[in-house]
Amino acid sequence: MNDKEFCAEVHLEIHAVRRISGYKASEMDKKISKLVIDKFADSCRECKEVKKKIKDSPEKKGFLAKLGEAIE
Repeated sequence: MNDKEFCAEVHLEIHAVRRISGYKASEMDKKISKLVIDKFADSCRECKEVKKKIKDSPEKKGFLAKLGEAIE
């Protein structure tokens, strides 16, 4: 399997996993998904839509980040 085939297979697996009902992505899954989205957003409609959705959604901040802002 060459690099192009590997990337295409991972891309398809990411799409398949997104369709599993009730699936909760781990941090690793999210990072791999981001790499796939960045690679395929120009050539894949679904990846482009997910990238736009991520960009348009407000950033969620953890407790420590919010606490730091409150102190400032």
